[in-house]
Amino acid sequence: MAIDADAQGAAIEAQFLAAMARGATVVETSAFRVHLWPSSDPFYRNVAVPIRRPADWRSAIDEMRAAFAAAGRSPRLEFLEPRWPDLAAALDDAGLSPEMPQTVMVCTRRPRAAPDPAIQILASTDGSPTVAAAYLRAVQEAFEQPFDAAVLAREAARLADDIRTGDCVVAAIADDTGGFVSGASLIGVCAPCDAVGTVAELAGVWTAAAWRGRGLASRAVSALVDRLLRAGDGLVWLSAENARTAALYARQGFAPIGRQHTYVGIVSHRSDEPSASAA
Repeated sequence: MAIDADAQGAAIEAQFLAAMARGATVVETSAFRVHLWPSSDPFYRNVAVPIRRPADWRSAIDEMRAAFAAAGRSPRLEFLEPRWPDLAAALDDAGLSPEMPQTVMVCTRRPRAAPDPAIQILASTDGSPTVAAAYLRAVQEAFEQPFDAAVLAREAARLADDIRTGDCVVAAIADDTGGFVSGASLIGVCAPCDAVGTVAELAGVWTAAAWRGRGLASRAVSALVDRLLRAGDGLVWLSAENARTAALYARQGFAPIGRQHTYVGIVSHRSDEPSASAA
């Protein structure tokens, strides 16, 4: 049975909330659920998501900002425009800054592909902090956004745990030396909606600079989507940064359902974290 875009949006929102809550301190305000990570990095883990429509958006936004400020974090919000059509204007009026909107795309059905022998699936018991650290280091080098050693170790431990529990599935491609050169991940794998089935976000699609142009990332994406959808009902979603990226995913069976907005505010600093000028 076909699932309409509103039901898909609700399932994506539920999946995202569940994924962000894992490992975070969750603060419930009148309109938002604020997820606070133990540190300011990775920045994307400190995020608020709307959960109910308030009588007055401005006071609800001020309350949300106060929750971030109390933790010394920069306000950051993510939401689907079709689910909250009036929120962007309220955030603009409140002085928060929008980042470039992204296109949310979903895939629920696709022809089953033959197994790709080049794809290494990291799932269930395959995860280890050492493997996870090697994979994350390669990803960060590809994106030219390296973590410092402490953050890398923490993120690698989290990734290894997520792989072991099935919350994350990684499809990776290695070179002849065993070094990772491309890959993609399904993150926050869960089933928040009976009408949709298992839901996961496709994220971290990458290829090392020297290996680009060979279709490696597309093969990793295909392996992951086929793995999740082969059992029947399910939904894989992603956020496409631009029209070119959206066109690439459209060829993989993804269809747009609306825009995702991200808004950010002024950074606050906790008193127990050293400032940039500290010795």
